[in-house]
Amino acid sequence: MEQIKFFVRIVMEGRKIRLVMNKNSTIEEVQKKIYEMEGLNFRFFQLIFNGKRLTQKQTLSECEVKTDSELNIVWREYSG
Repeated sequence: MEQIKFFVRIVMEGRKIRLVMNKNSTIEEVQKKIYEMEGLNFRFFQLIFNGKRLTQKQTLSECEVKTDSELNIVWREYSG
């Protein structure tokens, strides 16, 4: 399985972390990895790539995340 190395920018803190994952990993698996590393609960945050909110069932490959890509973690917006 092909692995990719990519960055996740934690916008609220102004810092980046680096992840190495399988290109067929789901966004949910990425979120779990970030939770293990950083303790960020994705009920309150979401991942954005190329201006699009990523959904848990998508894979990194489907989202076109490649080596050295940068995903962003931002506050989840709620309406109501």
